[in-house]
Amino acid sequence: MTVVALALRLTLVFVLAAAVVGKLHSRASRADYRQMFTAMDVPAPLRAPVAVALVAAEIVTAPLLLVPSTVILGSAMAAALFGVLAAGVYHIVRGARRVRCNCFGGASGVELSALHVVRNVVLAVVALAALVLSFAVGAVATQGIAIAVAAALVLAAIVVRLDDLIYLTGWDFERR
Repeated sequence: MTVVALALRLTLVFVLAAAVVGKLHSRASRADYRQMFTAMDVPAPLRAPVAVALVAAEIVTAPLLLVPSTVILGSAMAAALFGVLAAGVYHIVRGARRVRCNCFGGASGVELSALHVVRNVVLAVVALAALVLSFAVGAVATQGIAIAVAAALVLAAIVVRLDDLIYLTGWDFERR
């Protein structure tokens, strides 16, 4: 296991944890999360199962990225999960639906846009890189673990707060 592979996997773990906690931490965040599927025009009988399946996939994938014997499976699942999310958001954006991003809980008021597609594609690529790098075996020194954790926290914070960072820069990713 290399420091880079560990940092990439930890980034994914922190992003997935933020997504789960953000969606489930309060009654209001759960309601916003459910509302997102209504806005996506998911048929009513499928809304609850799809919402539960997404959160379950996030919950199951995160620990698999941490256990040495399951990092390859976890990385592959993360790549698949973020790939599906990228495709789903692309479908929403392409269909010109107005759906507020609830990726990390508490609907931000920011509509899903090309930025969210790119974010999910980047996360899928990070997961694929983690997958490839996870085939390298070897112990990571304590200093390497500390560096990996610090790097992952910074990267995950950027991913989770990307909408705010983009807003601060003044870039316009809204659909027109």
